[in-house]
Amino acid sequence: MPEQSETAGPRASRTAFYAVLTIVIVWLSGLGVLTQWPEVPIVNQRQIRRADCVVIGVPTDVAKKRVEIRETVVGKKFDEPVIAVPNLDKVRVVAGQEYVIPLWNDGRIVKVSNPNKKGSGRPVIYHNTDDVRQQVQQALTRGRIRE
Repeated sequence: MPEQSETAGPRASRTAFYAVLTIVIVWLSGLGVLTQWPEVPIVNQRQIRRADCVVIGVPTDVAKKRVEIRETVVGKKFDEPVIAVPNLDKVRVVAGQEYVIPLWNDGRIVKVSNPNKKGSGRPVIYHNTDDVRQQVQQALTRGRIRE
């Protein structure tokens, strides 16, 4: 019967420890890199193309569902500088920040559009950044969708 070295056990466990330690360090480093990666939202092209109008707006009073229109990107311009948007509470917004807001306007009520067909899905708006505006312009060059 061959004799086993008494140091084989501790050496194997030390190797396993360093292997696990290396994996943990690489994993944590990867998470660190991801937290520093800039967030680039992806604009839903169909939502933009389906919207009756797309505006740059600032929610002034989220509780009262009011939005100040700063610019109309496409569609009918509003007569009033501040409009009521009944479903503004369905989206995550911060009062005072500027957003790109795709809207549906049926003549009676103005609502934030959603990525799906009218009336389904959760409405979505986007922070007003150069990247978002570029994606909106790209969507609009493909033509509007009328349903």
